[in-house]
Amino acid sequence: MFIHPGSTDEVAARFPEIDRFQVGVTRKDHVDQMTFIVELKEGCEATEKLAKRIEAAIPKNMRVRGKVKFIERGTLPENYKKIDDRRKWD
Repeated sequence: MFIHPGSTDEVAARFPEIDRFQVGVTRKDHVDQMTFIVELKEGCEATEKLAKRIEAAIPKNMRVRGKVKFIERGTLPENYKKIDDRRKWD
């Protein structure tokens, strides 16, 4: 799985509710998995409806499918990587 950072920015730009985000890439049973990790702007609510809207936008911009995970504001460190590849190659 190859993810271009510009594609992740395009997804986030479609949702004014998103403050910061990170794409986590993992591997389970020899299949790459992608999670769009999202910190929402203050006053925005993490709803299932919003998660589904973001999940629908991911393949349109990134050509892959992924899940959305909402996290608390301020969870991502200051110098976080926009794409965090956590795959293990055993």
